[in-house]
Amino acid sequence: MAADAAPWETYDKPRGLTFGGRAFATTAPDLGMHGPYEDRFTLRSGIDFRVKYKFAKNARFALGAKFRYVMRHGDRTEHDAWFDLGETYLQFRVKKFTLRAGRYRLGWGRNALLSPLSRLTPVDYTTAFEPGGATEARISVAAVRMNLNLYPVSLELVWIPLYTPARISFYGRDFSVLRPGMLEQTLPALMPTTGAGLIDDELRRATPRLTELITEMDPYARDGIQSYLVPNLPDEVIWNSDIGMRFGATAGPVDVDVVALYYLLDTPELRIADELKDPLLDGRTPTAGEVTRLTNPDAELVTSTYLRSFMAGADVAIAAGGFVVSAEAAFDTTSVQYTRRLEPYRSPMLRYAVALRYNFGTVVAFTAEFGHDVTLRPRQDTFLTRQHELTAAFVGTLRLFRDRLQLTLSASYSVFPRDLYLHPQVVVEVDGGLYATFGVQLFEGFRPDAEPTLDSFLSYQGGIVGWFRGNDYAYGTIEYRF
Repeated sequence: MAADAAPWETYDKPRGLTFGGRAFATTAPDLGMHGPYEDRFTLRSGIDFRVKYKFAKNARFALGAKFRYVMRHGDRTEHDAWFDLGETYLQFRVKKFTLRAGRYRLGWGRNALLSPLSRLTPVDYTTAFEPGGATEARISVAAVRMNLNLYPVSLELVWIPLYTPARISFYGRDFSVLRPGMLEQTLPALMPTTGAGLIDDELRRATPRLTELITEMDPYARDGIQSYLVPNLPDEVIWNSDIGMRFGATAGPVDVDVVALYYLLDTPELRIADELKDPLLDGRTPTAGEVTRLTNPDAELVTSTYLRSFMAGADVAIAAGGFVVSAEAAFDTTSVQYTRRLEPYRSPMLRYAVALRYNFGTVVAFTAEFGHDVTLRPRQDTFLTRQHELTAAFVGTLRLFRDRLQLTLSASYSVFPRDLYLHPQVVVEVDGGLYATFGVQLFEGFRPDAEPTLDSFLSYQGGIVGWFRGNDYAYGTIEYRF
């Protein structure tokens, strides 16, 4: 008897079409609870999909998409889900000229960890510490890139027409600017007193309700509220776009690039109105004049200025055997920093970094880098910054059993804040396309912790990694790649 016909008719995959992606699920328990507001564990899952189609001999199209679901469980349970486009672009090539237009990540510089030239693509700080790179920390931007490759020299022009800011969470997550519990414990202390008993009693009774309203919102409402803390973006006009140029040359084992970039800073300069800032910092009740100005409907409590900077820099890489030595340096005409009175000030910056990379086939690889950032117009009373920032970073990888087992150690140390970050990771290929990943992320600061008060927050002497001390967590991930 003839075999039954297949219920569907199959077709060969079109020539030039490739696709792939991954599906993963991660659970990340906290290694130590240091307060009642931290997440006890986090569950993340997601699907990434990408497709590329070469529809002509010299042209191709790429489309990427991402879906994420996150559940955080602590003193309350939150659920969040979102969909986003990944790298999506059109690319054309005519002989030695290539044009790419779309939404994708751009990168300059030869250092993988500490790159002074990496200014084209902003960072999503809300996902930067997700387990094992569950989400790419760099944000894709709308861009047009033109490259002319006349080996041994090349010329690249980049135009970013739409401004994309860095993403920052102010409160509500373990890796927010305000640490878990700080907003809950600080808000009551910031409530003013009037000296009138009945009014002060009402204010005291209203404070817990206000705190609960702000802190127990669902993620969508909370992030919506936080969006009001970020000023309106620059107008989408051509003079608010970024433009850059890179010239490259190769001579034997030596590669050199010279770059120039005229761009808007990823974060604006913020100025808080004196009538709001001074009572908070001085721990006093606003005066009658300050109250009048605060209640004026036309008053701007926070004003922003989007500043431009011009960056000029260069990089060099020299290969010898399995070793590669690279160095980068960049000068920025403008950066925004703040004093402990939350007054912004501007300063040019000089940044440089050196790196050593080594590969022994696919078995052993490591990268060691050292970077130095210099504020050229320093202030004495700066907040979270110093005139000199020295950072060392390292990533080492060992692959065994025909690459089925991968051991990785990532680490960084900031010298003056005395911040240490450690991230050991194990990846096991269980079966074709199926991987299991286990790791630990450790954040250590050797400076005293900030108390949940505004004064302690502004006088903190450590750095960003030390600020997240207490957020140590382990994680396990099951991932299928297709």
